[in-house]
Amino acid sequence: MRTRHIFYDIIDILQDGKMHTIEEMSVKLQISRSTCIRHLNDLSTHYQIRTFVGGRHGGVKLIGQKKVNVNLNDEKLKTIIAHLKLLNDPEIQEFTNSLDSLINREKEDANWYRSYNTKK
Repeated sequence: MRTRHIFYDIIDILQDGKMHTIEEMSVKLQISRSTCIRHLNDLSTHYQIRTFVGGRHGGVKLIGQKKVNVNLNDEKLKTIIAHLKLLNDPEIQEFTNSLDSLINREKEDANWYRSYNTKK
């Protein structure tokens, strides 16, 4: 159970878009540096986390997700994606797959955020 809280706490720290050092996060979360690094490695499979090495500028940063703001519900978006897929163009297929994964990730993030906030 503690592992799950560490994941959420690390994401909470990184969501401000600023650079954070491993040392800073370890102290704040009261975990070892190696535990922090291990969790960051695991989180990097689901989030775009960039690490910077060296001197004063070393640290970890959550890279913002690209979002397109449109006022369409999921059903309309899925209809558009389905029609685009009919074009059978490899580049458009890649684009529609990216859209599918963005929609799914956004739903997962919303569900995670809701469940996390109810646990606090």
